[in-house]
Amino acid sequence: MEQSKATQRRVCDPLRDQDAVSSMWSTLYNGLNTGKHWLLLLVRGLQHVRTTPLDRSLAIYRGMVGWDEACLRCIVIHPTNEQLAMVTRQDIVHLFGNWKDPPAQLQAAEQVDLYCVAFRPGTYCELAVGCAAGIYIWQNVPNILWEKRLLSHTEHIHVTSVQWNEPGTALLSVALGSRQIIVWAPDSGHPIRMLSATISFLLYSPDFQILFGACSDAGAKVYYADRRCWQMEQILEGRQIQTADWTACSTYLLFVQKDDTNLYSVTRYAEVGVFLKPQLVWTFELVADLHEVSVFGKVMHHGQAQAIAVDPLNVYLAVIYKRQPFVLLCKLSFVKHDKVRILPWEYIYCDDDQTLRNCVHYPTCMCFGHAKKDGPCMLAIGWNSGIYQVKMLTE
Repeated sequence: MEQSKATQRRVCDPLRDQDAVSSMWSTLYNGLNTGKHWLLLLVRGLQHVRTTPLDRSLAIYRGMVGWDEACLRCIVIHPTNEQLAMVTRQDIVHLFGNWKDPPAQLQAAEQVDLYCVAFRPGTYCELAVGCAAGIYIWQNVPNILWEKRLLSHTEHIHVTSVQWNEPGTALLSVALGSRQIIVWAPDSGHPIRMLSATISFLLYSPDFQILFGACSDAGAKVYYADRRCWQMEQILEGRQIQTADWTACSTYLLFVQKDDTNLYSVTRYAEVGVFLKPQLVWTFELVADLHEVSVFGKVMHHGQAQAIAVDPLNVYLAVIYKRQPFVLLCKLSFVKHDKVRILPWEYIYCDDDQTLRNCVHYPTCMCFGHAKKDGPCMLAIGWNSGIYQVKMLTE
């Protein structure tokens, strides 16, 4: 088993929040904050007001148990350096440049109901934040520290997923209840393309040739990226996607369905024939049952998976379960002309030294990355208690 180092830090304190909620001032604040959300919806467009409470709607889209009570809701690592961004329940983005200095805290009056974050490729410190108002682009500017600008569209509020293209010249986004994928010119702040699709989750393949999109109800689509046009193909029709991630080689898309315990893969194969340009066919295979897991000869039962992540070196697969107090770390195995295989390897628990009253630690978000370019792999985990933990994986 790997020798690993773990670093942890508390970002927010759930006990402090629980004590505040019991006070009169906190109750008044929460009421005003809720009113602000609904007022923002009215200003942005009455046709988008939902009868379902916002936290409930976001929880359904995210598929996260305890969304409204989770201190950490999203965690992202910069693709080429050690910067790490985290979204908290207080609608603040904590940006860590290293493991020693205090983080920068990015917040704005309209930046509420934060849902997703993505670092811009080719830049040291610029990121997109999806929220109720649209997308905030934050940029570190000398002598100003942080500069922000808002990308907004009347039919694109409560952004649930953002993805940059490979050079960082275009930003794609989808929103709660929207019927379009918007391709933005981030520097001008204007949409340059609108793709018709009811999608709530976007995920570029690591080679940036395919864009995977899953909707909240059923089915998924893939888009073949091209400068002049976007070709769309329906795959996994009728399947409700809970979580998905590409392998680092962009060959396999691993996913878990809602209300299912199995891990599946889908990949493209060139159809054998006499054509000069063979047709690409998507094949669907069962990889493993994530509920019944055997680790070093001991069979464990874990329930349904909430989120999966694949590391950039194609070595590890990490799994978060619903209301389980650990992250399951697995080894990936790729055999030529055979399906993907996984080997359960290690359970990662929260190693918080402080025991919290009436609080059970369970992971809410995670992300793989590198501590430094070409450095060892690391796994960052956010816990419901407000702790984030960075585990270095070396062999």
